Amino acid sequence: MIRLQSVNKNYGSGSGMTCALKDVTVDIDEGSFTVILGASGSGKSTLLNVVSGLERVDSGKILFGDADIASMGDKELTLFRRRSVGLIFQQYYLIQSMNVEANVKMGADLVRNTQYKEIIDAVGLSDKLDKYPSELSGGEQQRVAIARALAKKPRVLFADEPTGALDEATGRQILDFIGKLHGQGNLTVIMVTHNANIAQMADKVIYMNSGRIERVTINKLKKSACEIEW
Repeated sequence: MIRLQSVNKNYGSGSGMTCALKDVTVDIDEGSFTVILGASGSGKSTLLNVVSGLERVDSGKILFGDADIASMGDKELTLFRRRSVGLIFQQYYLIQSMNVEANVKMGADLVRNTQYKEIIDAVGLSDKLDKYPSELSGGEQQRVAIARALAKKPRVLFADEPTGALDEATGRQILDFIGKLHGQGNLTVIMVTHNANIAQMADKVIYMNSGRIERVTINKLKKSACEIEW
């Protein structure tokens, strides 16, 4: 269980201060697929950043089981991110001078995972081990980014607009892959998007507005990536 309790996050100070998160309290079940939905500036990416440990909160608790990452020191938080968190973004953030295998191995090396080639095979890129990012399509680059994140064997996969830079067909392929990954094991997936249709794939949908949680809904009937409208 991931539990946020009265979380607040501000940027700036004085008259220029922006309240990005305002008294956010919510639970996310282990092994669930949760979508954080909202317009630009609603606080959804900030929420993902603080839950994943990328940013500090100003007040409140973020509990992973009994561990409060909001109270961790820098070294402890870095270790938590290394061991527990996988991250994928709209931008792929691949190392351009490294081939597919080397990019994925970067993630695997953080946890001494020697089986990373199995993950490359699982994302369908075993025939492109020696290719560099510039030689890959957008969808292939995103699959490399996903493989790199999964090579860490994370407890939670965080995805911030992972299809935002992709066309519809490729976006559906990436969402379908993430959905299948979630269905295969106990991986918790937390995805930020502005596309309300993608929320139909989730177990739980958190609606953000002006830094607050507007409402939380549960999907009794989930749809696959090929069933949703775009």
